Amino acid sequence: MELPEAWAAPASESQVIIANTNAPGSNLYGTLQNPSTGPCVTEIRKIIVLCHGFAVNRDFGFFRRVAEATGLPTFRFDFAGCGKSEGTFPGFGGYKSEPEQLRAVVTFWKSHGVEVTAIVGHSKGGNVSLLYATQYDDVKSVVSICARFDMSRGLRERLGEDRWAALQSNGTIPYTDPFSGVSFQITRDMIEDRMSVNVRGVAQLFFTKVHVIHGDRDRVIPVEDAGKLHECLPLSCRGSLTLLPGVGHAFISEEERKLVLSALAAVLRV
Repeated sequence: MELPEAWAAPASESQVIIANTNAPGSNLYGTLQNPSTGPCVTEIRKIIVLCHGFAVNRDFGFFRRVAEATGLPTFRFDFAGCGKSEGTFPGFGGYKSEPEQLRAVVTFWKSHGVEVTAIVGHSKGGNVSLLYATQYDDVKSVVSICARFDMSRGLRERLGEDRWAALQSNGTIPYTDPFSGVSFQITRDMIEDRMSVNVRGVAQLFFTKVHVIHGDRDRVIPVEDAGKLHECLPLSCRGSLTLLPGVGHAFISEEERKLVLSALAAVLRV
């Protein structure tokens, strides 16, 4: 197939379906969004890819407003088993498969002559973006928003001691996420997948500039994780560290969303 010289820009949003090469026969669904003004209105040559967090989907929080804030087209997609994308929801796992899904997305856009200039990931999506950046040297920057540094923390606290003990004893327990309402079985394999991620250990493998953004009122992933991540980055890859005052994990209020969009614009704006 002859590829276009530039991807035609949608008037506002359009759905794009990408083959999930990590799971042949299944597709990843995403939304291409173009800013209403600027050099990308008629054609797209550069794009920002957005990666959502645990148990949510591509339309999370502020994602639909990143194109306007930065002046660049964005592509936000659902990881396998989330939103409309096909495949199995990985629960608290997916740290090996999701970077490869992100790889399929980046490769798709490159094959159409579109440069992925940055990957922006929130929460778990931030960790997936960071893992991608340790394996592939094909994006200029990664923006990690409220990502976890210490992967040993969070799960035990979320489940409580009794349910944690039941998981260790039985190998699986039912779980419903209080934020998204998604229900699934937690397995020991999921926990082992998550625990295998050593952010400090892989930090020296980064190829690209990494910017870190975190709310100082985050009750899900402590703001201290942002400082630890930023500190362990090689100097050649160490971008900005932005701590947002009065901001929590999910950017629920309009003021919180304005702050994170402003921070993104500062590091990514055309």
